[in-house]
Amino acid sequence: SSLTIGGSSIQYLNINGPEILYISGDLFITNSSGNNGRINLSSTGSAEIHVTGAFKADAGGEGILSYTNDPKSLIIICDTTSSADHFYSEGVNDLYGVIYAPYTTSTHGYYNNNTATEIFGAVLAKKITFSGANMNIHYDTSLRYTTIPGVDQPYAITEWRKLTDPNERAVLP
Repeated sequence: SSLTIGGSSIQYLNINGPEILYISGDLFITNSSGNNGRINLSSTGSAEIHVTGAFKADAGGEGILSYTNDPKSLIIICDTTSSADHFYSEGVNDLYGVIYAPYTTSTHGYYNNNTATEIFGAVLAKKITFSGANMNIHYDTSLRYTTIPGVDQPYAITEWRKLTDPNERAVLP
């Protein structure tokens, strides 16, 4: 079922070795009952996390603390047609990893409205919405040839440009 990290039952989830988690519901990293939630990814840890519902790490929690700083060590796969938004809006801990949500049917898709968030790795989604100023994604080129379980092929940026008109939308073929 769903997993909430933060609160009275689980405050921290420690990942020390290679782990595969299947969550048939939502994964929330948040602050509940005054306790900040956090996933700790140790220097020897790696995780492949499959979520059938929403993936939400909000600013109330502490997000994912990676001691590897290697985006290949964390893969979050939202592999269903869930209508829930997915987001990593945490400014305390930068995200080192890959978020893969190509089938989401939500209005925003992968959504971020926190200006302090840094993502080192990649985000692939059917729709991506950034409403926070100065959102930074640092695409890690080592992902270009990395095989990711559950992902059909490696993805690489082939074109990038800044949208200067706030009403302009990126259109893909």
